[in-house]
Amino acid sequence: MLSAPAYNCGSETLARLGLQKLRIRIHSDWRHHPRDLPTGSVPDARFEDALGTLDRDGVVSIPEFLPQESWDRLQAELTATLPSMKPFSSAGLTEISEIIDTPTFTGEFAAHPLLLALAEAVTHRKISRPPAPYIWMLQLENETAEDTTAARILHADTHYPTVKVFYCLNDIDEENAAFTYVPGSHRLTPERRAYEIQRSVEMTRRKDGTDFDAAPFAEAWGLKETQMCGKANTCIIANTQGFHRRGTFHSTKPRQYAHLDFRYLEGLSHRLRNLLA
Repeated sequence: MLSAPAYNCGSETLARLGLQKLRIRIHSDWRHHPRDLPTGSVPDARFEDALGTLDRDGVVSIPEFLPQESWDRLQAELTATLPSMKPFSSAGLTEISEIIDTPTFTGEFAAHPLLLALAEAVTHRKISRPPAPYIWMLQLENETAEDTTAARILHADTHYPTVKVFYCLNDIDEENAAFTYVPGSHRLTPERRAYEIQRSVEMTRRKDGTDFDAAPFAEAWGLKETQMCGKANTCIIANTQGFHRRGTFHSTKPRQYAHLDFRYLEGLSHRLRNLLA
């Protein structure tokens, strides 16, 4: 009850009766476009252009996100912290996924006014606390290994607007599985609404945890994937109501992101905290 609404819920019968259509009306239809923030409330000249791109495409890339001095401090903190993080193996990959609590990661990246303003506008939710940043690093275990994880399937995270941030800690491109997004797929068109109903029925039947592949639908709608390649210090902000996936590894070059997930804004506990504040 206190966490964010699940993507799907209920039985196959309820799904066939259109439960997901009702949930979209409750959770999403009232925030199909980002909300306006007070003029001058965001002290960053990049805000308006970034928000316009997010509204149109569902994703935006901002190069040279932090000033050089902040980037240098962040790299120093990462170098000092990384040896204490514990890598693990998963489906052909070596992975690190841990929260990082250092002054630059928490104070200058996770609490960056531009990121918080974009997340507030897209989700229509007030942010009383920034999300915890975590390091997400992936690398093929060897040249012959293959990434077989579910994250490579094109999918949406939710049926309502939600924001994730992928901040490049190294150069990330087609070789090391750059985040991939389908611009325009976040729109609740008639086709996307029909997809939601079909997916909700199918997911009630699946017992193995596999996701519903959105790729044939995006192709049928004439939408194409874009790999969001970026140099180090590039920040990618995505409304993951849209279709997205992890790219394919073509080398053992590591993929290093600092990651933020704003899904907690949908939780009842966070919304109650804002009401009582």
